[in-house]
Amino acid sequence: MNDKHIFLKANIDIPDAYFDNKHLEIDDESACYYRIDINLVEKNIDTMKEKNMASLKGVYFDLAYAMNNGISNYDAFDMYSADTLAFYEILYEDDMIKETYESMWPNVFYIERLYVEKECRNKGYAKALLNEINDIIRDILKLNVGQIIVYANPFEVKNGYDEMIRNNENLDKKLLNLYKTAGFEEIDKDPRYLLKVCEKI
Repeated sequence: MNDKHIFLKANIDIPDAYFDNKHLEIDDESACYYRIDINLVEKNIDTMKEKNMASLKGVYFDLAYAMNNGISNYDAFDMYSADTLAFYEILYEDDMIKETYESMWPNVFYIERLYVEKECRNKGYAKALLNEINDIIRDILKLNVGQIIVYANPFEVKNGYDEMIRNNENLDKKLLNLYKTAGFEEIDKDPRYLLKVCEKI
């Protein structure tokens, strides 16, 4: 018998906390964002071995926390990476875009990496993760998200490292289509900047 079970694992990396004079302290800036990993895992019930099938990794920007602690959205996005700062400039400096995509929850999830193992591709796992990401973050991790953003770039994992795939029009088109079928929309002249507004609850 070879009984297999597919399930989700979701992990959140809380900002480093430390005790100072017997009080719990968290660095205000690092507390603005948390790393989140969501993995689709296959478990062999007979051997209890687990195999990773697909993964989605990203950063949750707690902009409500930032606002309540006097940290600007600019600083929150800038402190993480140049890519997220570029999203700030698109989302918050263009009034038309800001008005169009404003949601009741200010918090943003940035997808850094979506990857499906080679032997598991073309089975709908990537689309399933993208369609369920808001529910996973809300129902499992108990966080609210207004928008999910991604700069869509295809990549491959080689020797344990992410390697971007460049100048592959077919792969670029396939990846953009994947995000669009999951409800993402272009928000910039560069079609790789994509955004999905989460349902209001």
